[in-house]
Amino acid sequence: MKKAEVILGFFIFLGIVLFISNYPFGAVILLLAGLMLSGFYIGYGVFLFNDISLRALLTKGTSLFRDIKVQDIMLSIISSISISILIMGVLFKVLRWPFAHENLLVGFIMVVIALGFVLRNRLVNKRTVYRRLFLRLIVFGGIGLALLTQSNSIFIELKYKDYPNYIEAVKELNEDPDDILLQEKEQLEYDKMKGR
Repeated sequence: MKKAEVILGFFIFLGIVLFISNYPFGAVILLLAGLMLSGFYIGYGVFLFNDISLRALLTKGTSLFRDIKVQDIMLSIISSISISILIMGVLFKVLRWPFAHENLLVGFIMVVIALGFVLRNRLVNKRTVYRRLFLRLIVFGGIGLALLTQSNSIFIELKYKDYPNYIEAVKELNEDPDDILLQEKEQLEYDKMKGR
């Protein structure tokens, strides 16, 4: 199932590149791959981190968690939820949906908390579950931190770099989203950009 992570991660990256480059279906690819990876971690993350195969999961009469400690299961659940929230925050940020910063912040804080527990337990025990968790938490935490430090308009600036008037209108609207005149100005600049 590690291949599924890599494949979905590749499609998220491809979706972001296509979305920024204004190619068709970039947002759709990004959204589908992001939702699938987020759902993958929510549904299968505990099994993935504890090295329980899909075959063992589907085999009747198998005691899946017999040799796994409760703290490892709980840490896997917390990490799965944290990574899932962070992935959703990435989607929100790239697609400019409301509450992107808050979503990223919550996911990042949860990843840092989970990483703290993983580091503490990894120093005491050298079990492979902590190595698996550590690597994923570092990667996703790094992505979350990178996006948290960027402005909310970073992807707009990349996507519409040839249309500075539209970028400026979007930035002004982000400062005061309830202003009707700024909403009309943003829509006007968007229509000019699209040639309407």
